[in-house]
Amino acid sequence: MEKHPLDKGSFLLLAVFIILFIAASLSDVFFLHWELVDTSFIPFTLLFILGFILFSLGLALRKYCERILSKQFSVFVAIQKEHQLIIIGPYKYIRHPIYSAGLLKAFGILLMTNSFLGFGVGVVLLFPALLYRIHIEEKTLLAHFGKKYELYKNTTKALIPHVL
Repeated sequence: MEKHPLDKGSFLLLAVFIILFIAASLSDVFFLHWELVDTSFIPFTLLFILGFILFSLGLALRKYCERILSKQFSVFVAIQKEHQLIIIGPYKYIRHPIYSAGLLKAFGILLMTNSFLGFGVGVVLLFPALLYRIHIEEKTLLAHFGKKYELYKNTTKALIPHVL
């Protein structure tokens, strides 16, 4: 595997925790049956439909972002040749829309599986790994773009417009 020194292992960490998150969510569905939401209050079918919608929106947002980034897209934190700061499309409103898309997909999976264990793994492992990844990426972009990225960072939220 090619070395990616700027990535600092964040891709591998995130990939492992995504697999654990999915495994935990599915183990709830097939074995444990620890419900996140009481299905006597909200029907499971409704949870599943809402989850599917969130998951689909997450997929669509990710694909849209990949198209905008074009050759600059990488699963690793890396600076490409002739790398430019992208501030169009969803990047106009949030700095990390691909990670926002990942959160939409994760919430979709949680609702589709109604998994309490998946929620726990997501909060304890997956979300901190995502924050670590964002930290590594922000340091890299700040080092490469300097004041331009600092201004972008100060005027644009990381994951949720006007919130976070």
